[in-house]
Amino acid sequence: MLNSKKGLPVVVEVCFVGRVHFAHGVWAGVRVLSVRKPKAPRGKGLPASDGTEQLKPTGFGRNDGKLSGVRYFRCPASTGLFVRPAALRRLHR
Repeated sequence: MLNSKKGLPVVVEVCFVGRVHFAHGVWAGVRVLSVRKPKAPRGKGLPASDGTEQLKPTGFGRNDGKLSGVRYFRCPASTGLFVRPAALRRLHR
C-alpha cells in the first residue's frame, strides 16, 4: 500500500524491485490494484460503512511496466508505477 499525491490510499502489488535505467538507486515497480477515497457523508438512518469507496485502478498508474522501451514487469495499461521501496507499507503477511 502507498498514498497517492492526493493522500488517497492505494493498494498495489509489487511486481519488480531493483535498479532501473532512468534513476539512481533501487526502485519498486508496482501494479495499482485499487484506490480508496472518502465517501460523502450519508444522511441519518442510513447504514454505516467504512467511510470509503473503491475507485477503478486504471488511470492511477503511468505505464504497463515498460518505461522508455525497457520492460521491467507486465500489468494492464495505466496501472503501473515506479516508486521508492520506502514509500510502500505492507498490508498482510
